[in-house]
Formats: sequence, C-alpha cells, structure tokens
Amino acid sequence: MNKSKTVFSSKAHNRHVTGVTITNDGKISLGRKNKRYLKHKIHQFSLGQLNSHETMHLQGLLAHARHIESRFYESLIKKYSQEVMLKILRLQMNREIQLKSEIAFLDGKFKAGSISSGFKLYDIYENGVFDKNSDGEMVCTIDKNHKIASEYLIGCRNLLNKKNTRIHISRLTLSDFRRFKTLKVKLDKHLTVIIGDNGAGKTTIVDGITKSLSWLSANILKKGGIGLRVTDYDVNIDSVSFAEVTLRASVNESSHYSISLFKTAKGAKEAKKK
Repeated sequence: MNKSKTVFSSKAHNRHVTGVTITNDGKISLGRKNKRYLKHKIHQFSLGQLNSHETMHLQGLLAHARHIESRFYESLIKKYSQEVMLKILRLQMNREIQLKSEIAFLDGKFKAGSISSGFKLYDIYENGVFDKNSDGEMVCTIDKNHKIASEYLIGCRNLLNKKNTRIHISRLTLSDFRRFKTLKVKLDKHLTVIIGDNGAGKTTIVDGITKSLSWLSANILKKGGIGLRVTDYDVNIDSVSFAEVTLRASVNESSHYSISLFKTAKGAKEAKKK
C-alpha cells in the first residue's frame, strides 16, 4: 500500500486511497460521502435537472460504483427502479445516434454557408470523437477520417474566398473599459465614421475592436491561439467589478460570431465567471 496516498480520516481508522475507502474488515467501499453524492445525482436525473455533461458524469460514477461495490449498485436499482437506471445507461448507447444527428445538422448549416459549422465538422473528422462508455472506458464513437476532414476544411476556405466576403462588425459594447462606464456602438455594414474631441474615446473604441479581432485572427492561424488581453490599464478606475469588451461580427449571412473579453478590477469582491 502506498502510504503517501493513504489518509487515516476517522477514529475508526478508515483508509481512503485514490477515491475508494478500505473498511476495517479489509473490504473496498465507495465511502459514505460518495454514496450520498451519487444518490443525490440520481435523484436530480429523475427530476430532469441534469444537463448532458452532468449526465455523462453520472454515467461514469455509476460504472465506478458497479465495479467497486456491486451490492450498493443493486441497492440503487431497488431504490430508484431499474427503469431509471437503464435510462441513464441507455443515454450513453444513444450517444452515437446523437452525434450522427448533430453531424447532419452541422452539414446542413455548412451547405447554407456557415463557416463555423464546417470547421466543427473538420475538427470532428480530423480528431475523431471519444467518449466514456457505461464501464468508464474510453471508446471511439466517431472514427478519424482525414479525407472528409480535408474536404470540409477546403470548403471553409472556399467560403472565405468568395467574392464580396468580408468581416462585418455589427455591434461593440464596452463596460467599465477605460473612460467608458457603458458604451454601445452599432456599426453600419458599409461605413461608420467616429467623430469626437481629443480624449473623447475614439482610440478606446478602435482598441476594443482590435483586441477582440486579435483573438479571431490568432485562432485562425493556430488552434488555441492567444490574442491581445484586456489589462489592468484598461479597467475603469472607478470599476468595482470588471472591464468587458463584447463584439459581434459576421462573415456572411450564415456565419455570426460573438467575442467577449474581460478583466476583473483590482479589489473586486467577486470575479466574473467565464
């Protein structure tokens, strides 16, 4: 037993090792806390309160419970019914069907001109899709297919290279950004002229646009690319929360994007959630 990963946590000397509990009689258990949490999540599922990500997390927990403590797993079936337990597990079996439906939906949007949908399809076929099955094992749901991936990538490039295709910035919102507490700017599709005295904030507006578009440009050049950040200098001196720049843009009628950058003010009680 690895003593560095063993914690004695009670007067009865139960031992907790890498996610399981070794009881006094030498048996492996999930532990009281984990059992209560699992029951809580099953109850939430039965009430329809879990999203798809949380449901997948629950599937992994159930697979772990079935492997570690089968008698407890059987008690869950008696408590919540076999119908509920099978419904949780069947969602995993339906994952492939869901993905095929999503691919068909994205393909339809791509054919209508959505560049982002085409790039998502490229990513799916370039890297494949892997999910955990009901036993907690990683399995391939959608195989890699570099030929199909290349076709979608070329299709995205063709949409970008179409005649008269250009980025249109439709709206910019600044909140506690430099001199502005709140500023909303709607930009015309053809021409927008910004007029103001020195120090009125013309450069601030341009810098907000520049920072936002830098992230779009960086991610076109490289996946996970990093653009210009909102810094402490950009936070309004009177801000008690955070500075934020939000930009909405489009490439064509079917490709719309929203970019949001923020920086928490120094001394703020609560940071903005991503």
